[in-house]
Amino acid sequence: MLKKALIILLCPLLCSFSLMGCSEADTYEIPLNSELLYGRNILSTMPNSKALLYAYDNIVSGVNKSLKEIPVSNNTLHISKEELIMVMDTYRRDHVEHFWFGNSYNYTYNDETIINLKPQYTMSGYKLKEAKQKLEEKVLKLLDGITSSMSEYEKELLIHDSLAQSTVYVESKNSHNLYGAIVEGKAVCEGYAEAFQYLLNRAGISSFIVIGNSKNPSDKDGTSQAHAWNLVRIDNEYYHVDLTWDDQKNHTYHSYFNVSDDVILQDHEITPTNYQLPACNSSTANYFVKNDTYITDYTLDEIVALFDKSNKANLYLDGDVEAFLSWYKNNIVTIAEKIGIKGSFEYSSEILGNEIVLTITTE
Repeated sequence: MLKKALIILLCPLLCSFSLMGCSEADTYEIPLNSELLYGRNILSTMPNSKALLYAYDNIVSGVNKSLKEIPVSNNTLHISKEELIMVMDTYRRDHVEHFWFGNSYNYTYNDETIINLKPQYTMSGYKLKEAKQKLEEKVLKLLDGITSSMSEYEKELLIHDSLAQSTVYVESKNSHNLYGAIVEGKAVCEGYAEAFQYLLNRAGISSFIVIGNSKNPSDKDGTSQAHAWNLVRIDNEYYHVDLTWDDQKNHTYHSYFNVSDDVILQDHEITPTNYQLPACNSSTANYFVKNDTYITDYTLDEIVALFDKSNKANLYLDGDVEAFLSWYKNNIVTIAEKIGIKGSFEYSSEILGNEIVLTITTE
């Protein structure tokens, strides 16, 4: 029977890429353990799993080699159009390192069976090889300081802060992928999430891209927009991390560092998938829980104890932030005296959601 062809457009969150010609390229094998790949692992639990994994693994291998045509079914393992869409969704969320895969692909089919996938690439040949080399150089710099003796939490925190400090939120040609974030230091939410995930994977930590909607918490009058962030597995528990919103101009916050479903859903909306996302029910690895700065109530002595040697306190208040700031203003003189400040001083506060950064400086 005659094989037919159809083009599928992948829907990016905020941009589209110009499509360029493709050619064979050197295999780029990434040092990932399949156990880290949440998308692939969820496919293994579904009906027709052998066929789904056959297609998934062939796509990974084929894109690594920039193949123009990739078989996704064989004589015994068949997938449908709906199954291909699911395979592509999980593959794209797992393998963020394939930055040269554009936003569309063709496929050939026979009756209800998809035969071959034909990716559209944005980069190929020497240009792609050079880009991969630049990416690897930057990755090694960002991972500098990661050691085998560090806990998963410590590795995650170092990567979170390093990436926030080296990246600015700006629209650019590559800002929607990890290359823009890691190599060029320019990204929007997709670029942040993909870069964070890849660096975590390289450090041996599992992560998976989440797609949905959210409003920048620093923009009170802003509207909800298409958004992407990460699910991260720390010590066998999953958490949400939104690095994009944690990176606010010249300050790196941790308001969205390892939060639960209940917390993230206060100002994020997750786009439904036709497979199950992991539940995030723990707060054990939350930044403020880890640092004993997550508070629901407060006294003078408790707030004073939070200030460090530089007269700065960073806390998360599970309560009324405005009421706390009013209380803080009324008690600032006593607080300053208790932390050892004599004479005149200035004080300030920075807020992102329920995270509060308090600073007292002497004149």
